[in-house]
Amino acid sequence: MSCHIVARHTFVPRHIIHIETHSRIIYKRKGYPPLLKEFKTNRRSLRKLLNSNIALGASQDSMLILEYFSNLEKIIKNEEKKKSKKENENKYFDAIESNVISMINGLHREDSKNYYKERFTIDLSEEEMNAFFETKTEDEIIRFFCDVVIDINCLTLQTGFKDYWDTSNENCNNKSIAKLKMINIAMRQVYNSISIMTYKKSLVALVNEAKHNDESLFNAIHLDKTLFDKDWVRKRINKAFYSGDSRFFNELARVIKKPPISAKIDRGELITILSTLWPFGLYRLDNNELMDILRTSGVPIQKDKESFRRFVDNLKEENILLDINKIITIKKFRT
Repeated sequence: MSCHIVARHTFVPRHIIHIETHSRIIYKRKGYPPLLKEFKTNRRSLRKLLNSNIALGASQDSMLILEYFSNLEKIIKNEEKKKSKKENENKYFDAIESNVISMINGLHREDSKNYYKERFTIDLSEEEMNAFFETKTEDEIIRFFCDVVIDINCLTLQTGFKDYWDTSNENCNNKSIAKLKMINIAMRQVYNSISIMTYKKSLVALVNEAKHNDESLFNAIHLDKTLFDKDWVRKRINKAFYSGDSRFFNELARVIKKPPISAKIDRGELITILSTLWPFGLYRLDNNELMDILRTSGVPIQKDKESFRRFVDNLKEENILLDINKIITIKKFRT
C-alpha cells in the first residue's frame, strides 16, 4: 500500500498529517470521500472489504475471516432464539474451530503457528475443561477470556494481511477502488489514535456526541474536516447563519485552522503508537519489555524506567490505554 501514514511519518513539520501524492490522486478521482465513511458491520460489507484486500495482494485465506464471523453470528442468533437448538450450536462451534485451525495453519511463521495452536487447539473434554476453570480464580478466568479475544483479533489481523506486503504477488494489481478502501482504513486508524490522544475518546464517539453538542462538534471538526460533507453538520451551520450566531462561526474558524496534533502534546508519537497497538498485545508486556521493543523500533521514549512507568500509568488512568485490571474489576462488579 502506498499510503505513508506510519506513526513516525505523521509528525511532519507544522504537524500536518497527509498522504503521499499517488494516494491523493486516488482520493481526487473518488471525489475526496469522508474520513468516517460508514461501514456496516455485516457479511456483505466484510466480503467487499476482504475482496479489496485480496485485490491488493493479500492471500485468499482472508476469506476465512468472513467464514469465522459468519459462524459466530449464527451462534449468537441461535442463542437468542427462545428454543435454541443444541445440535446447531455444536455444529457452529465445530465450524469456528475449523476456521481458526485453518487460519493458524496458513500462517508463514512457525513460532506464530505454535503460539496460536497452544492457545486455541487444546483438546479437552467438557469435564476436563470444567476442571481447568475450577483451579482458576475469578480474576484469572476473566483475564483468560480477555486474552482469548485479543488473540483471536490478532490472528484475524495476521490472516487478513497475509502476503499483503509481498510485492511479487501476482494478485497485486493496484486497483484504485481497492486501494482507496485500504488507505481510508489506515487514515481512520491514525486519526482515531489522535482523537484518543487529544480528547480521550475515539473519533467515532466524538462524532456521535457532536450531533447533539457544539463543543464536541468543534472538537470533531478540529480533527476531521471532511465532516462538512455531512448533512447534519450543514444544517447546524445553516441554523447558526439564520440565527446570527457569530460565536459559533468564530469558534468554527478557529478549529478549522487548528492543526490535528497540538505542539503542546507531550510524547505524541509514543502515545499514537501505544494507543494503536496496545489492544493487539502490547498490554501484556511489562515496562522493561515495552521499553526494549520501543527503543529497538526507534521510538523516542523516557530515559529512565520510573518515568516511563508513570507515563504508561497516566495513560491508563485517562483511559487512553486499556487497563486490563480495571476491566476485570468492572466485570466482577456487574456480575
